[in-house]
Amino acid sequence: MPVPEAVSASSIQLYLTCSLKWRFQYWDRLPRLDTSENQAIGIAIHAALNWLHKERKRGRLVPLAEILRVFEADWYAQLSSGRVRFENEDAPDRLALKGKELLTQFYHQPHGPVRDSEIRFSLPLVNPATGEVLEVFLRGVIDAVYEDGTIEEYKAPQKAPPLTDLPDNVQLTVYSYAYEQLFGQPPKGIRKVSLVRTKTPRIDIQTTGRDQTDYIRLFSLAKEVLKGVQAGVFIPSRGCWLCNDCEYDQDCREWAGNEEVELSTKTP
Repeated sequence: MPVPEAVSASSIQLYLTCSLKWRFQYWDRLPRLDTSENQAIGIAIHAALNWLHKERKRGRLVPLAEILRVFEADWYAQLSSGRVRFENEDAPDRLALKGKELLTQFYHQPHGPVRDSEIRFSLPLVNPATGEVLEVFLRGVIDAVYEDGTIEEYKAPQKAPPLTDLPDNVQLTVYSYAYEQLFGQPPKGIRKVSLVRTKTPRIDIQTTGRDQTDYIRLFSLAKEVLKGVQAGVFIPSRGCWLCNDCEYDQDCREWAGNEEVELSTKTP
């Protein structure tokens, strides 16, 4: 198989978690017939936070009511599509309420001047130890960058992630690497901000950092993922955490091995 045109944090992590879903999503481009409620609420919260940061970047003092209206507009646009899959009938109203509660908490948190949000990048991935350059570009979007050099990543999980996951978080490593390449210096810090959708919604903030050894590991992971793709290694990972919300569940159940096909170069 030819290599993909680029890699990203999400594509690397997806291949490591379930390489068959990677194929369905990035190579076969199987249609997504629906969206899980977890994905939908995450999209709506991200849209509201991005709008808030863009307004704060302009120096505007944004009323809370406005950010809540942005969230509602995105949320109900998704509901109107009829493609969101809910676990029970009261889920839409319950999730909307939690989303508003979490955004209200975020709004009232202390914050510094915003440099920008949703910063897109497409960069060479270089091994700092050897100078080797990955054969494809590294692409992605940094959720938010503050003027003091702090990076933030936003998630809307059902429970707070453990601190033990922080050192190996591929997305945070990619963000840090990209920031250093874009701005010529390491980030001041990296914050993983989880807007946790527990019974009593709360915001959980984890702070970490990255160094050259993390970038060496990132390069190695990306290189091995490309090797696996080129070799046509795509294996289902039935029972992993992705299965609950997987839009390719039926395709996975029907999988009977990787047939030999010619595929054109595609972009994750």
